[in-house]
Amino acid sequence: MCSTLLVMLSSYQRYRFYEILPGASIWLTLLASLFLAFFKPLWMIYAILVFDVYWVLRVLYFSFYLILAWLRFRRAISIDWMARLKAECPTWGEKVNVIFLPVYNEEWSVVRDTLQALRASRYPAHQLYVVISGEARQLAHWNQLREKIVGA
Repeated sequence: MCSTLLVMLSSYQRYRFYEILPGASIWLTLLASLFLAFFKPLWMIYAILVFDVYWVLRVLYFSFYLILAWLRFRRAISIDWMARLKAECPTWGEKVNVIFLPVYNEEWSVVRDTLQALRASRYPAHQLYVVISGEARQLAHWNQLREKIVGA
């Protein structure tokens, strides 16, 4: 029934329906909880318990993957990537890397830190080409950044 109604709607009406759905579900939840609190309090107690169990499970799920990601990160930063590159790709010295840095509204400190991190990396600088581009909509900001980049 519901899918039939959605098919009958135009694409704009369907878009609006899906756009309204999150806000409507929040309002429906709030109004239903008020209604249940007054007229079916036991049902409301069960709903709160289910909601609490759901969020405890979500936090456990999130914590598990957060710890897993942290362990993988610690393992990844302990790897000597330059030695691994030389061992696994004997022709790595012939390759050139191009790094695109599009900037729109970034502050100079962000761009400066990025360029300093590239300069401080162990990868040979003669194999890196850095392309920094700006937006025409922020031309004045790009011109200021360009002057600072050239002067750095």
